[in-house]
Amino acid sequence: MHKLYYCNIREIDANEFAEEYGGLSQPDRYRIDKIKEKDSAKRTLAGRLLARKAVADLSGLDAADIRIAVDEKGRPYAENAPVYFSISHCRDRVVCVASKCNIGVDVERIKTVKSNLVKRVCCTSEFEYVIGKKGESGNLSEDALRRFFEVWTLKEAWFKYLGTGITKLRDINVLSDIPNKHTYFADGYVISIVTDKLS
Repeated sequence: MHKLYYCNIREIDANEFAEEYGGLSQPDRYRIDKIKEKDSAKRTLAGRLLARKAVADLSGLDAADIRIAVDEKGRPYAENAPVYFSISHCRDRVVCVASKCNIGVDVERIKTVKSNLVKRVCCTSEFEYVIGKKGESGNLSEDALRRFFEVWTLKEAWFKYLGTGITKLRDINVLSDIPNKHTYFADGYVISIVTDKLS
């Protein structure tokens, strides 16, 4: 079983951000303070808020007691709870997904892209899934954009699931190589999840 948490940073109250910041360790505060762009700092803090809530909901611990750390690859984890989680953000949206098994998530806003980007990102069968066997040039249709961002977010969620960071995008075929995946479309965004088990 997994749980998905989704928020708009514009809807998080300043007190919540201040409380989350106040609970950070000194190194984490330093990391937040180094972020020059205000919305980027808000996205980071919102991700921690969602992760704390997600881990608390699945573990039964109080959210205030959840200790979040970062491993040597920069992947966040709960030090004191047997819960996996993954965080992603795009513009003013932040998502977190949590599970009792390994999991990865990605969110992207659907926007105009050209067909040459699809060629750089997708393997042959993914390319055909997105824009057909004949292909098309120029900007993608609305349906093709939805399919492209489904593929793109599944690839990013896969690399988060692996904990490796993004490597060769065309080496993974999300249509056939990833058995446990799900994609949601909401408010002009695409959210994809990859996990050991879906429920």
